[in-house]
Parts: sequence; structure tokens; C-alpha cells
Amino acid sequence: MIALSNAALAYGHLEGTSTIDPHYDLLDYVFRTRASTVYYEERELLEETIDAIGKLKSFSRLQENWDGYGALPPQQDTIEQAISFVKALDRGGEPVYFAAPGPNGEILVELKKGNRTVEVTIEEDNHIKSALFIENRCIEEDANFVERKILEWLR
Repeated sequence: MIALSNAALAYGHLEGTSTIDPHYDLLDYVFRTRASTVYYEERELLEETIDAIGKLKSFSRLQENWDGYGALPPQQDTIEQAISFVKALDRGGEPVYFAAPGPNGEILVELKKGNRTVEVTIEEDNHIKSALFIENRCIEEDANFVERKILEWLR
């Protein structure tokens, strides 16, 4: 197992990560719960994950009014939370289909499998919401994000 210093992820907040090569992630961040700590070993990231992380990092270059309608750029903390979420999905073998900034500084991450779509919105306060779709019809919205539920839905 890999455990490196200055790299902990309290579930819901990113404190730090390390990347050596864009195709490999040390995954030296840690999910901490009240009772346990789980370490993840190094492995290659999915190509879609590498692309999504690059796109998410590019959001840090957005300025206020980036869309011409007064949109706020995502804060660095929100971008880091989105990257952490994308890496967690990668560990579950789920590639990101689409990622985009929203007008209020939020970030949308979309997952797709067949006719099922999950839209996850990471807001500036790191609150995470999700919406589940079949075709173009929303069948469930959840203000209390549960990663396990999303992964089950896509399977």
C-alpha cells in the first residue's frame, strides 16, 4: 500500500493529492471516516479520467463573466473537489462522459451508460447534488449525494 505525507482526503473535502505522471496517479489521498482510514494503491487512470481532470483544471483559468452573461468561475476548492470525485469514479471503473462549469461557480460532472445518465453538481460550498435520468426524463433528484447509489444506478 502507498501512504505518503501531506495527502489526505476527508470525505467531502480535498486536502491534497500528488501526481507523478498524467497516466498514473499515486492515489495517495485517503478517505477518512470516523472509524477507519482506507488507502488506495497506485494504478493507471482511465483515458477519460485523464481528459476530465485536464478539463477540470482548465476551469481555474476562467474569469468572471466567462460566458458573457455574468457567470462566476469555479473556486479552486470546488475544482479540487470535482477532481477528487472523478478519481473516485475512476476507482469504480466509471468514466466521466462530460464536465462543465456552471454559471454560479458550480461544476457539473455527467456520467452515462446506455440510456441512463447521472448528473452530479458540485457547488461552491462543496455540497454535492445528483439527478438520475432515463433517456431525457429525470426520474430522481437527490440533494444528499450518495456515491454508492450513483454507481449502482449506472450498472
